[in-house]
Amino acid sequence: MKSVFISGSIEIKELNSLVIDSLNNIIKNKLQVLVGDAHGIDSAIQRYFSDAQYDKVTVYSITNPPRNIASNNFSIKIIDYKQSNEYLTLDEKEKSKVEFSERKKQTFKDIEMSKIADFYLIIWNKKSEGTKNNILRGIFYNKKIKLIIENKIISNKIINENYINQIYENEKGIGIKKLKYRLDILLGEDNLPSKEFLKKNEELRKIYPVSTKTFLQNLPDYADYIVTSSYKGKETRKYKPSIIIKIKDEIIKYKNTIEENFLFKI
Repeated sequence: MKSVFISGSIEIKELNSLVIDSLNNIIKNKLQVLVGDAHGIDSAIQRYFSDAQYDKVTVYSITNPPRNIASNNFSIKIIDYKQSNEYLTLDEKEKSKVEFSERKKQTFKDIEMSKIADFYLIIWNKKSEGTKNNILRGIFYNKKIKLIIENKIISNKIINENYINQIYENEKGIGIKKLKYRLDILLGEDNLPSKEFLKKNEELRKIYPVSTKTFLQNLPDYADYIVTSSYKGKETRKYKPSIIIKIKDEIIKYKNTIEENFLFKI
């Protein structure tokens, strides 16, 4: 029996018409469903199949019993992540990180479903890193993916690693270190400001990503490229990758207006 791995963002609680049509097609084609036990999409998918009295569903979990299971008629697959090849091949430092992260532990059940499923149905809000990683696994394993983002089915012709990472980064932003690294590559050595010039030039520090305290301060329309989020009361600032070309153009334009161009060369 062919199987389908259904994955989605925990923030998505309701199933739109495209998802419902896909679930009905799964029932029609009598596919075996592989789904997790999280809140959000996992629970919504389970409830739909339970209400439809469709029992060809296996709920994957790292706990016994699973955190969520909508029907006693569903099968249960408990994954002992510490016995998985992916865990056993980690070094001790990485294993320690897993033990302190519930998210990392849950990844192992996703990996198992990713490997054995014939098809993927993924419902993504563009922000969930776990769902993004499941898409990337599907690409890696060369599986057929039906990706639904909001109210649109994304064509398989354009689904690739770069496309998925771009969507995620534009939604979540990238940190200043990664932004600076990509910007420096794009600028090239001759257009990189020297440390000496940055120290004495306040205007350039507003353009070049040295510190979040100075970078982009008081510059018009740059706020459109900033992504802010809050976790446990702490606000973080990240940047849309599309800002990199804009910054490059601003730096080169600024460089051409000053006489001390030699200070740009490393």
